[in-house]
Amino acid sequence: MKSTIKDVAKAAGVSVSTVSRVLSGSPRISAETTARVKQAVKELGYRPNLLARSLVERTSNIIAAVLPASPSTLFSEPFFFDVLRGIGEYAAQEGYHLMLSTGCQAHNEEDSLRQLVSSGIVGGVILLTSRIGDTMMDELWEMNFPFVVLGHPALENDVLWVDNDNVAVGRAAAQHLIQHGCKRLVYWDYSPAHSVSVLRRQGFEEAVRAAGLNPQDQAVVEVSWGTCTPDLQKFRQLFSGKNPPDGILAGDLMAMSLISLLKEKGLRVPEDVSVVGFNNTPTGRTCQPPLTSVDLSPAALGRQTLELLLEQMTGFSPHRKHRHVPFHIVERDSVKA
Repeated sequence: MKSTIKDVAKAAGVSVSTVSRVLSGSPRISAETTARVKQAVKELGYRPNLLARSLVERTSNIIAAVLPASPSTLFSEPFFFDVLRGIGEYAAQEGYHLMLSTGCQAHNEEDSLRQLVSSGIVGGVILLTSRIGDTMMDELWEMNFPFVVLGHPALENDVLWVDNDNVAVGRAAAQHLIQHGCKRLVYWDYSPAHSVSVLRRQGFEEAVRAAGLNPQDQAVVEVSWGTCTPDLQKFRQLFSGKNPPDGILAGDLMAMSLISLLKEKGLRVPEDVSVVGFNNTPTGRTCQPPLTSVDLSPAALGRQTLELLLEQMTGFSPHRKHRHVPFHIVERDSVKA
């Protein structure tokens, strides 16, 4: 039969409240009493109910990673798995547990988040995406609850966040294509509700202007967040004219879909069209041709996001409220020499 805290108190000859104070590390209990309680805990094999304690003390070693979108976004994008791996590995190292919260519908995200926070189950929240006008950040801010954003929010001076320098990411990817002879580029990854996409578009346009390319020959294609299926009408429109794009920037999954469409149309990659992806996913490395891609160091993003959150949760004032994680381009065969 499983031992209870009452059994420990009886065996040690103390009150239940004294056992609770010993288990929480209270310095007010004498060394002799503490030793007696710990001996009883050992002999009885007692394991405290951490969840019950967190509800009483309003503390928790459970971190909630919240994806404010359909779960399909998470499970279709390998990037998030690597981010979660970084969070999970560091959480285990520091004695914390990770809980994933997904599936909130847009109309009740705030209610779901409020219930999660008020339950006392979690001690901190990581928002896994940053959206323009995100009310979930406002909700957490109003509740004065510890949270960190993975992404570059609009209110960058008011919240803690970790991200790549996505302006630099978009600029570097476009420059890579330009340096390899591309003159008519298309950024096929624009989702105006998400800051990461807006910032990469900014970098893309900066690179185009700096290279002196004809603005009329450049294009931006808007996509729904998390989709990897190209708009066929837009594809035909862009690649059926006299001067089709000769360089594409897109998320890895979208980039691979576009490579398939290019092949179906009789266009060669990279001889006719060069392609650069974002995220450096495993499938991108094995597609034909292997995809040149920007490695965003997702595990490091996850780790540093949790580092920043734990600093906040444990009462330390973070030395840096905002962190940029380095990225690099992995060159493969989808960009012409």
